Amino acid sequence: MIKFWHLTKYNLIFNKVKIAFLSILAIFILSITSYFYETEKELGEALIQYSCYIIFIIFTGKMNARTSMMFDIKHIMAFPLTNKEIIYLKSFTDAFQMFPMALLLLYGVSLALPEYHLLAVAIILYLLFVLGNMISFNKRIDFARMQHSKTSFKNSILFLHKYLEMFFQLILIIIGLAVIFL
Repeated sequence: MIKFWHLTKYNLIFNKVKIAFLSILAIFILSITSYFYETEKELGEALIQYSCYIIFIIFTGKMNARTSMMFDIKHIMAFPLTNKEIIYLKSFTDAFQMFPMALLLLYGVSLALPEYHLLAVAIILYLLFVLGNMISFNKRIDFARMQHSKTSFKNSILFLHKYLEMFFQLILIIIGLAVIFL
């Protein structure tokens, strides 16, 4: 738990510009959409749509980041943790970077779909952020191994094992979401 708080503090310190930019962008989107849409349902749908665009752009950028941009991984690898624990901790704490867009999305859900329970939607949204962070973080770690996977049979088996394990984790998260929905 101490390492979780350390990584959360680390994210807030080193990503404060990104969080501030996302906050200003969320306020801008909220002000523009509230000016152009009259009904609450239209406003909520527009907020959901535009915040999902921004979230998609952020995750696409994380997945396509090069290994030269991975200065944070060297810091995290100094922890006395296994690789699986590092991926889980980093994924859970990176989900806090999306806080401004998540608030905008949840506000849009509360306006457009008031019949949904907002806490359940927030938990599902957080789990989806964690899943997206796991996928992007795994992809960033495996970048060097993917380049040399054809040269070594062992590396290709490790690469396959990692993605089969990630597929298993994805199935567990989908089952958890189905239980929450039911």
